[in-house]
Parts: sequence; C-alpha cells; structure tokens
Amino acid sequence: MIDSEVVCPVCDSEDFLLLTTKRTDQEYSVSRCRGCGLVATFPRPTPDSLAEFYGRTYFEKSGDRVGGYADYAGLPEQNARLMWGEFQRFAPPLVTKNGRILDCGCATGGFLDEAQKNGWQCLGVELSEHAVQRARSFGLKVLVGDLSHPDLMPKSFDVVTMCMCWST
Repeated sequence: MIDSEVVCPVCDSEDFLLLTTKRTDQEYSVSRCRGCGLVATFPRPTPDSLAEFYGRTYFEKSGDRVGGYADYAGLPEQNARLMWGEFQRFAPPLVTKNGRILDCGCATGGFLDEAQKNGWQCLGVELSEHAVQRARSFGLKVLVGDLSHPDLMPKSFDVVTMCMCWST
C-alpha cells in the first residue's frame, strides 16, 4: 500500500491510484498519480537495490528470481530495435535527422544500435554493467550509471528517451 506521505516527484500531488502490488525482496506498489498520470513504484528503490536488481541475472534469468528475462538478447532486444521504427514514425516533427540522442536505461543497446545505423550520434546510460558490455560490443558509447552520471552534460542532446519494453 502507498504511504500516505508520498508526494509525486513531477507535480507534488499526494493523490494516487494503486494499480498493483508486487513483491521481490520487499513489497512495493505500482501507482498512478491522479494529478499528472505518472506511474511509479513506492517505496522508491535505492540506488544499491536497483544496481542489484539489474545485474546479469536480470538479463539472463536463472532460478526462481522474480523479474527479468530468460535471455534479453533474443526477443526483448529485438523489441528494442523495433522501437527505433516507432520512434521515427512519431518523432519527426520534434527532432532533426542525425541528431544527438541519449537513451536512459538503454539495456543492451538495441534501440541505440538502430539509431546509430541511421546516422544518429548515440549515448546510452544503463545501471547494468553486464548490459553495458553487450551494448558496447555494437560499438556504442554507453555509461554505467543513471542520469546523475557526471559525463552527462545538460542541454547536450536533441532527444532523450526512456523506453520500457517487456514481454509476458
């Protein structure tokens, strides 16, 4: 359940709709802010818990681990690549061709690899060192970390993406 003192990080609303409750190593809720529509988890994960969750086993599931993929290099990475086509279809009025793009949470880099093939200057940021190594195998520049990484300069990108793909 949502703590009654939770405040939306986007619009400061305290009014949330509980969508579901999940359990990994602890229970958390997935809720939508009624003020702006942001969907977020509560309690917010710590940087250490995120780094642990998005380790190698997230991308190559083993055992009874909750969350993650059996093999991210298969269908999920293909889905990320296909998202490049969707991006091109919806984004042209907003961006110029061959700009600079930052993909936050770029996983193994499928989306960015397609962007790079289309002439974009790409940079990714990803919590999983395992995923970063695969992304770099495509010749991509990817940083291990999050948006607070010191190598990310404000206003240095034409496009910033944060895409989420999943399969059930």
